[in-house]
Amino acid sequence: MKLHYNQPVPYYTILSNNQTEITLSIRHSWIEIIESLDNLNKDSILYFILQSLRKPIETINYSWPNKTKLILYYTKFFGGNYWYNKDANSVYANDLNFNHCPLAVNACRISIDHKSFNESDASLIHLRESLNLKKLNNLSRNQNQRFVFFLKESPVHSPNLASKDYTYLFNYTQTYRPDSDITATTLQDFFWLFNYKIYPNYDLQSILETKKPKKLLVAIVSNCGGSSNRLKYIKELQQYISVDVYGSCGQRCPKGIDCRQYAYSTYKFYLSFENSLCDEYVTEKFFFALHSARIIPVVLGYARYDHYMPSSGYIDVRNFTSPRELATYLDYLNRNTTAYLEYFQWRQYALHIKLPKYMCELCLKLFVDAKDHKQQSLEHINDYWNRKQCHRYDKNQNGIWTMK
Repeated sequence: MKLHYNQPVPYYTILSNNQTEITLSIRHSWIEIIESLDNLNKDSILYFILQSLRKPIETINYSWPNKTKLILYYTKFFGGNYWYNKDANSVYANDLNFNHCPLAVNACRISIDHKSFNESDASLIHLRESLNLKKLNNLSRNQNQRFVFFLKESPVHSPNLASKDYTYLFNYTQTYRPDSDITATTLQDFFWLFNYKIYPNYDLQSILETKKPKKLLVAIVSNCGGSSNRLKYIKELQQYISVDVYGSCGQRCPKGIDCRQYAYSTYKFYLSFENSLCDEYVTEKFFFALHSARIIPVVLGYARYDHYMPSSGYIDVRNFTSPRELATYLDYLNRNTTAYLEYFQWRQYALHIKLPKYMCELCLKLFVDAKDHKQQSLEHINDYWNRKQCHRYDKNQNGIWTMK
């Protein structure tokens, strides 16, 4: 068995009725962690979480016997007060509900009202918003109030953090990077890979039923710039094989349909090319194609993609010296059905494990750290975030595409 994810992130729980050794192993490991905490009060939320791990959860609307945690949306997120949701009710319905956060339903409250700052346990701060650093540093907060450094963009599209005003300002990082305190990606599932088929009747042939002749490669691109030179690469690739580009940098999607779902069902290969080639930077371009289970991702990035899925399930541009060489291989797969479907074989061996939303993970971490009396302040946030971790992909003097 092998876990396909950057790391076995704490606070993830399996939402499955399949009581395999994996399910039991993860549950038992968390039971041991919580039981090891000193003076665990039977009226505490952590104790309820412990009971939930020991036996199936029987109730959704659980009334917590002690104080819940308050998470404050201190900044907006690209103009949205409630970030990914339209209002407070949507946050509870989408992020802190039973399906996405089974062990912390009703454990955390949310607010956008700065008047509630003094009672808040964590303040979410999106670094792409305009920040009054002087005001943030002058806020009076106790040692258990956490400022959360939140970014989903790469350092290429992030602010300069060299100012001393950022020193010791934040307590948690919440980004796409696996070394963050809390994750913030569009990944919806990770996979346990067995050495035997757990889905022996997986219908591979059905993948081909919706494919259209001459619809081979597709990309959906909204940012026509970027340091990755992805459009330059695609333009050269189009000299040797058919590539359709949708979005702001290409043609419009067909009316009345979901553009991504149309791409996954109609085409054979999806160009999951990132606009920034930074360490571990992976976006929905890859994750949504992965989740669709209908198309082969062709990736261009600087991440360890084989931590999300086996290398037998995707094609990495960096393994080819030129777009022409890549096109030749893709044309071979297009003409060879058996070879094409081999990229989906791994799904017969993979158990999907659902991940909670980012708010759920933050909520649970607040309880665990409070119980464990864990505190931290991040001194050199600029060194953490803006170290030399981004790259360019371009031709060298010999005409070979290389990472620089």
